[in-house]
Amino acid sequence: MSCEITFTESGKIKIKTYPELFNEILSYNNGDVESSIDMYGMTLTDDFGRIFKDKKPVLDNLLSYINNDNIDEASSLTTKDRFEILNFSLKNLLHNDVKKSFIDAFTIDNRFGINRLAILNSGIFTPSELDSLSDEELNNYSNLYYKLLNSEEDFTKLNYDIIEKDNNGDTINPDLTINRLINDYTDSEDILKTAYEKDDNFILNNQELIPLIKELIYNTKKVISYETDEYNGNVVKKEQNNIINTLEQSFDTSQNFSSILSQIEFIKDLPALDWINNIEIIEKYIENLEKQFIEIGLDFSNLSKIILDKKPAEIQDFLDVTYNFLYDIENKNIESIYETINEFSKIYNNFFNNEIIQTTTFMDNKKGVFLNIDTNRSESDLFQKHSVIKIENNIYQKIKDINSIEDLYNIILNNKLLSQISTIEDLENYLLSKASDIIRDGDDIETVKKIIAYKVILNVKEDNNEIPFVNYSDISKFDPENFIVDFNKTILKNEKLKEIFYISNRGIESKFEIGDYTNQLLKNILSDKQYNNLKKYAWVSQNDSLKGLISEEDILLKPTLSNLRDYYINNPNKLDQFKNDFRRINNTIISENISEPFIKIGNDIYEMIQSGVYEKLPSKERYLKTGYLKPKLSIDNLQDYIDIKSDVNLDIIDIKKNKIETEEIEFC
Repeated sequence: MSCEITFTESGKIKIKTYPELFNEILSYNNGDVESSIDMYGMTLTDDFGRIFKDKKPVLDNLLSYINNDNIDEASSLTTKDRFEILNFSLKNLLHNDVKKSFIDAFTIDNRFGINRLAILNSGIFTPSELDSLSDEELNNYSNLYYKLLNSEEDFTKLNYDIIEKDNNGDTINPDLTINRLINDYTDSEDILKTAYEKDDNFILNNQELIPLIKELIYNTKKVISYETDEYNGNVVKKEQNNIINTLEQSFDTSQNFSSILSQIEFIKDLPALDWINNIEIIEKYIENLEKQFIEIGLDFSNLSKIILDKKPAEIQDFLDVTYNFLYDIENKNIESIYETINEFSKIYNNFFNNEIIQTTTFMDNKKGVFLNIDTNRSESDLFQKHSVIKIENNIYQKIKDINSIEDLYNIILNNKLLSQISTIEDLENYLLSKASDIIRDGDDIETVKKIIAYKVILNVKEDNNEIPFVNYSDISKFDPENFIVDFNKTILKNEKLKEIFYISNRGIESKFEIGDYTNQLLKNILSDKQYNNLKKYAWVSQNDSLKGLISEEDILLKPTLSNLRDYYINNPNKLDQFKNDFRRINNTIISENISEPFIKIGNDIYEMIQSGVYEKLPSKERYLKTGYLKPKLSIDNLQDYIDIKSDVNLDIIDIKKNKIETEEIEFC
């Protein structure tokens, strides 16, 4: 083997076995002797000889061999690789297939190589981007090339017309950019003028985007968001960074805080001089404390840096309140816990300069005042307290309730707003039938009729929303409340997740509409288990801001006989009101000569136990569920009741006057 390659006295190379092949290799490497000798050496291996035995190898054979060797040695795609691919997917690529675009761009003679024209034609890089690539970056792309060749995953081009970069030249999540632009310019009459006022350099430097922004905001209006406080039932403004909401929804009070309490006590008791002379050591103590706070679900990000701008007394006060808060929770001190939570939230907001961000949403531009209210309160309750009418999912229109029910009847009849209804009696019956769909226990029937009358006048479409089934495994075993606790800790550990999510009274929410980029970003950041659980949460919570996580492939559109029970509990609007005579005994309904598997009376769903006998099913809960069991008969001596002729025919039963509280909220 030592004689295979020799050098003459004049410095020329003499090849023993395949001199023609070596000359091809030397030409391929632009005269680089060292690289050519390394490549030629592969032809002398037993493995190469085994593959190409009895053949005279040519350059293509060698390149193919090297390529396959690189593929075999290629490792799996890393998170960094996936972010690189994700950014490539935003480029103006030649193919929708990102993988194919990349591989084709960098393939020369069946291996990784640089062909400027091919790379530029692919759309992977612009001329300036290509010229600025370092040797290290090219080496990384070489590794990525072979990883992609070895991968069976598919990566699809993403279609975004507006791409923004940060000061470091990194791509900003385009879903985040789109949300910012809609927020900033929805109410703007002159986008360029507004951009100057906001000092928006992205728009000022890319004025060709203004027509695209106009398309984004066309016929759009901004709507203030409200939600129900899960604990006191009040309707309050929805805020993205409300520490009390975060604590109430995501803080695990069953944790053991003894270790972190000891460390807080240790830092608190440090001599005053240490805070002056040994601040670097204290900073390290605080850094360690930061990490532990994240592990228990508290966002104390940059605490070690913030203390540098704080007076020792301020730091001491903050640590005191934090200590008291955790101590009360650990000791289940119910009497003082709410007081310490409020005190903790106030000093937290002040210490971290936490400015409250009001949440808004967007809807089609319509005349009138509209509010987004994410609530479990009844329509009757909201109408009585705030004069709002529900017009679509979570969207309410504010009205001046100055009309009597008789006035509303006259408006409907005089304007013939309902076909085939011409008398007050017919209208009354119609309103009663529709009232059954929205009335709840405790609601005032006259108020509900008035709401339905307003909906007729406002031309509000019937609620035909359908909550589909999803093809997620073990959805019946999924625990959304525990997931909130765990996912909050995951959010605190990742800045990109902090950009996307926050915790409201209603649980986990997205700050903006989740598009294809954010979906792919989440797949890169989260483990497969975390991502799948997040999708499960999106479904069981039915939070509008998370609907982008559920794809068409996840949805099973049609219920089957085996899951109709789950379907109707989650979609009571898909059953018509039961109109036959019936008799009610507690939770049991008895009606002669009917055999429908499920019936609806008011807002309640009943399932047939035997012919003509139905038992009440559980009501729809805050979080959707599946796997409901068939109800059992709740009365004894059933035959005694069946023998009695049904003598009750009610469209609405047991309506009670609602007790109205005097609380007020500011709608603006």
